[in-house]
Amino acid sequence: MKFITRHHYLLVLLIVLFPVLSRGQSWPADSLTLKLRNDSMWIYRFKPVHFLFSFDQRNTFLNTPEKNFVPFDLRGVKAGLMVNERHKMGIGVYDLRTPDARIRNPAGPEANIQFRFTYGTLFYEYLLLSNRWWDIGVPLEIGIGNYSVKSPDTSLHLGGAKIRAYPTGAAVAIHFKPLRWFSVNGMGGYRYVMQRDMTVNLSHWFYAFGISVNTRHIVDDTRYRFKKRKYRRDMAALPAH
Repeated sequence: MKFITRHHYLLVLLIVLFPVLSRGQSWPADSLTLKLRNDSMWIYRFKPVHFLFSFDQRNTFLNTPEKNFVPFDLRGVKAGLMVNERHKMGIGVYDLRTPDARIRNPAGPEANIQFRFTYGTLFYEYLLLSNRWWDIGVPLEIGIGNYSVKSPDTSLHLGGAKIRAYPTGAAVAIHFKPLRWFSVNGMGGYRYVMQRDMTVNLSHWFYAFGISVNTRHIVDDTRYRFKKRKYRRDMAALPAH
């Protein structure tokens, strides 16, 4: 009876220790594979907040007494945050200038004017749709800035004094993403500007076409490639079994 009892205890002890012994004898390759999987899950984890930065170039129009739909380029930069992959918010800085606009001169022939409009904005964009291939959003902005109008024709009395203006805008933006980190963009909307002087009316439609690069995805993919390269080196260094 004692012999049976001793062997019974020995069997129970082996059953208890077997999982521990098995883990201790697992192949190093398994731990390397598990580490790569955990690293990739960490790199590509959902990030509730991340940084945004982009160059923003738009084609827009100005109204002058001589001609509507005078086209100009509006250039700027934007920086801010993306929250929960749906909400973009931040600040933008823009500059619109031209050396060759023409307006009607009541005292004579048409006159050249030099125009400049610089302003900063607070922007917010909600993404109505966001998937692997498309982002469709509604950007809104409100800001404050200064503009000036100069002319070599002294009869126009345009000396280039800075005039305060308050721009607002709304648009629809569409982004097609053939690659995770690269997109082709299109945007159209209307800019309304509260201004005192109407020599050049700043309120008008605008549109934009361009490309953008998502640096966040580039950084994530680069980090993963380094991790995978190290994993392959470590696997190759393991002794053959």
